[in-house]
Amino acid sequence: LENLKLDFESCRLISDSGLKALASLREIKSLDLSLKGCNRITDQGIKNFCVEVLQRLKSLKSLNLNLGHTGITDNGVKILCTEGLKYLGGLETLKIGLGTLYNLTDEGVKALFCEGIRYLVGLITLHVNFDYSARITNSFIQAIYSEEKEGVMKSLTASLKDLQLGFYGCRN
Repeated sequence: LENLKLDFESCRLISDSGLKALASLREIKSLDLSLKGCNRITDQGIKNFCVEVLQRLKSLKSLNLNLGHTGITDNGVKILCTEGLKYLGGLETLKIGLGTLYNLTDEGVKALFCEGIRYLVGLITLHVNFDYSARITNSFIQAIYSEEKEGVMKSLTASLKDLQLGFYGCRN
């Protein structure tokens, strides 16, 4: 099996323990996992998914992960970066849906760029959706474009050919 798509959108009974079942995945090149609306998925589930699944997918080239409208917080996004994305050095395509995460703030978004995506040196395509994540402010934009942070966007754009960032409906 090289390509796997699992769409659990709005399956409200899918929880953290359900993600552990994916631990048997190996050697796939493309993973498309939608957990949008699975509000029983928490930071702990993301940690389990990273340690049990992502760290073992050494040949993964494409990851499409929709975590919108789940119970994930800034901490869960940080975990995704430090215990998941960090280990996917061969990733070429990354699409992450973080829309309608009411507990997501600038801190979680900064972590995604400064602690996660920044280390994916071969990344060609990056799409991130933050639509309706109401607690995102100017601070995020200033952080990723600031020269003090060694120009996170500058280092990303060296290999990127396709960048899409969506912030529709972000308001406090």
